[in-house]
Amino acid sequence: MKTPVLNHRFERYWGKTCLFGEVTDCEDMNAQLFFSARIYAQETRKYYLSFDRKLWDWNDEATEKLHYLFQEAFLSIARLYKPDVIASDLNYEDTSYVLVPPPGRGPLYPHIHLGVNFTLVYYINTSPNQGLLRLWNPKLVRRENIEIQPYQGLLVILPGEFPHDVKAFHATEDRLCVVSNCKIQGIKVARNAKLAFYWPSEKT
Repeated sequence: MKTPVLNHRFERYWGKTCLFGEVTDCEDMNAQLFFSARIYAQETRKYYLSFDRKLWDWNDEATEKLHYLFQEAFLSIARLYKPDVIASDLNYEDTSYVLVPPPGRGPLYPHIHLGVNFTLVYYINTSPNQGLLRLWNPKLVRRENIEIQPYQGLLVILPGEFPHDVKAFHATEDRLCVVSNCKIQGIKVARNAKLAFYWPSEKT
């Protein structure tokens, strides 16, 4: 199995830094993760797999490579805030899960991830007519956003308090991604984010 390679850039939106990465040489890893997740989802009829079984408990070559991919990505953005951060300062293993909404399912409603420094989403498999990832201006919620078209190998890291959602989608194939929340020792976690931006997503 090839070792995935992360190419990334940083972008700032409304005063907050996000990481956008493109993962190459990931086809073998993604194929194994997709197979494992679909089998498990079919057996349990569960789609947020972390509630039943931790992702890292699969303990195979694909999850090992994913682990180091996430570690590299979190370290890259964390070092903007704390240059001497090291891998042992990261805590994300207990808050990582595979999200497998079945065909035709959507949208995901606006939300934030309180109590963590960063939230990561990595797209293992995508489908035509899938939902766009939307990032909202925390000060102009539902009035200003950017839309991101997911594709296989896309990796995005947002501050945990950054409001985001997924537009309604009507995919004909499985859309599978991994979500991970990271708390980093030595970096303060935002605790004053407001929850006033919880509203039903548009149906278009």
